[in-house]
Amino acid sequence: MTTPSTDFDATYVTAHLSRHHLPWEVLHLTHVTSTNDVVHTHARAGHAEGLVVVADHQTQGRGQHGRSWIDQTTHGLLCSLLLRPTWLPPHHTPHLVNAFVATLADTLAQFVTVPVTIKWPNDVMLMHDGHMAKLAGVLCEGQINQAGTQYICVGWGVNVHGAPAIDDVHQPVTCLAAHAPGAMTRTDVLVAQLTAFAACYQRLRHNVREYQTTWHARQYLIGHHVRVHQNATMVVGRALGMADDGGLLIETIDGVQTVHGGWVEM
Repeated sequence: MTTPSTDFDATYVTAHLSRHHLPWEVLHLTHVTSTNDVVHTHARAGHAEGLVVVADHQTQGRGQHGRSWIDQTTHGLLCSLLLRPTWLPPHHTPHLVNAFVATLADTLAQFVTVPVTIKWPNDVMLMHDGHMAKLAGVLCEGQINQAGTQYICVGWGVNVHGAPAIDDVHQPVTCLAAHAPGAMTRTDVLVAQLTAFAACYQRLRHNVREYQTTWHARQYLIGHHVRVHQNATMVVGRALGMADDGGLLIETIDGVQTVHGGWVEM
């Protein structure tokens, strides 16, 4: 019988992904500070792109804006992916992040019977009874300098078998298993996600905006009045869509502004 503690098979993932473009290598660890930390270490040592680090538990998991990512051991899919898109101009990095989030949302929607949406910039939400609950989150880090994009570390977490108990009335959380018609494993979710993203990654080489139809179809904020908190400032207005550089267009009382990050309230 498959249980949350036995539902990940790195050998199967590697074998399945071997036909999809990148030189994939899957490293499965039990406990780490953060899967992003492991990828950074390998990236600085010169490891090729395609490294996927999966952990059963993170002791210092990170989210956006310095927040912590809390998990239940083996109940979530905790991953980081090393990419070296040397072909990608640094100012187009937001497109790579947006594309990953869009493919993640599309992938997770295959496992549940309720709508899955994107909450800009990097959260994947599940809609149920008129309310949004967080299902997954993405954190991208990397090294970009005057010579170009050296590497990108894409880290993400998905609540698969359960959601951590978080005392935050403003951010309910949920998991795939609570809304899925059948059983699934962390292996199933990772294979589906990386298969989809591998194809998208190749298409981005030819058209960095090719993912935008999917992004707009899943983006919940479009047309809604939002407040985007950016350190000590706040942008208030109606979300219009995506800017040419991958940012979010906000129609404010002073005109249309482009924002590239922040914490969003509706």
